[in-house]
Amino acid sequence: MSVELQRVKRRIGTTRQIQKVTGAMQRVASARLVNDRRNMEASGRYTLRLRQLMEELFCEVPDLDHPLLRPGGGAGPVALIVFGAERGLCGGFNAALMTAVSSFVAAQSGRRVELLAVGKIVARRGRRQGFTVAEAFPQPGRNEEAPLIDRLTELVTGAFTRGDVHEVHVLYARFVSGLTQEPVTERVLPVPLDRGAEAQVSAAIFEPDAASLLRRLIRAFVRQIVDHAYLNSVACENAARQVAMNRATENAGEMLRSLMGSYRRLRQESITSEMLDIIGGRKREGE
Repeated sequence: MSVELQRVKRRIGTTRQIQKVTGAMQRVASARLVNDRRNMEASGRYTLRLRQLMEELFCEVPDLDHPLLRPGGGAGPVALIVFGAERGLCGGFNAALMTAVSSFVAAQSGRRVELLAVGKIVARRGRRQGFTVAEAFPQPGRNEEAPLIDRLTELVTGAFTRGDVHEVHVLYARFVSGLTQEPVTERVLPVPLDRGAEAQVSAAIFEPDAASLLRRLIRAFVRQIVDHAYLNSVACENAARQVAMNRATENAGEMLRSLMGSYRRLRQESITSEMLDIIGGRKREGE
């Protein structure tokens, strides 16, 4: 067997292994995405209803004073929670997030931005690009995000209340479809309730009073914003990985077909060459 034929044979074996791995990763991402979308959609409905309730309460007590409602004073730093991936192999998911981070930082008119990065890839790229990564967190296991969300909520509400940060935003990939995910930025603190909205007459009777309920729900609302952003990010990551691994599997299949064609051609050439050598040797013996 010629050296070239052996090289092509090794490449065929390697490509087959890659195709098996990418195919398995695509199936895993697809299975996970079903559950992730279910969690994300349920969280979205809950977030919407909670926001509506908060706005109804706020209309009842528009002058409520609360530390998480007050605009941040001065020109202090801005905290940005970034939800990214713990590992790669998910197409342009992480690259799109880092582009959005760059755009956000550039739009802050010189104010310092401190990143709270969730996911190894985002934290590493953030440091490499010169951003201030105040704290980095590993991505939690599946359905184990509650301690992380609690920790993030505690960090940002504490820093905002003390005046250590002027504003808090969250940046994540929002799920549009299985093929489309778009990075978005949302303000977390001060709590995004519109004081200028026209008061709506509510038929609800609040017990205890609206002000007490609103004070109790504000921190829960902040947590829900962060949690919903995380669930979107996880769903988008698996959708991006499913698409990327599907393309990789298809590309491996095309490469495999090309290599098989080359292998058959080289093998035929090798057989033909050996036959010609044999025929040539017999002729020389007959002479």
